[in-house]
Amino acid sequence: MRESKGDRNRRGGRFLPEEKRTVLFLDSNETVRFVAGTVLEKGGYRVLLAAGAAEGIAIAEREGDVIDVIVSDIDWPGMDGLEVRDAIRQRWPGIPFVFLSAAQLDAIYLTAIAREGIHFVPKPFSALQLLEAVETAVETAVGKEPLGSCSRSF
Repeated sequence: MRESKGDRNRRGGRFLPEEKRTVLFLDSNETVRFVAGTVLEKGGYRVLLAAGAAEGIAIAEREGDVIDVIVSDIDWPGMDGLEVRDAIRQRWPGIPFVFLSAAQLDAIYLTAIAREGIHFVPKPFSALQLLEAVETAVETAVGKEPLGSCSRSF
């Protein structure tokens, strides 16, 4: 895709695609969802919000073909973030994830983060940390596997 002056985002000279990318953001905390959703929207993304694992999976089932990246708390009661990722990746194997957590992570999560190169942002996070993590996750996924079943060029 050719970049033009009109494509330039005001953040640090970065470029966003002409078509908005879609982020599915999962967090049980309403304030975190609101703030992160606002940050991502101002960063040029279309944002889908979910308050829990089941809701996030349902949104992915409905919108998966247009979701470019999923941001999720990693430590959920019941189904944790890694299980959410695994459930969604059964249908969309190439979709990138960014995980968040305010909790001290146990060895299972730390091992998965290190082994799988998972994008991780500790809470509390800044707007810049969130935007950079989302951009990095999308950029590193480009060229590996198709995101969902979409065929957009990035």
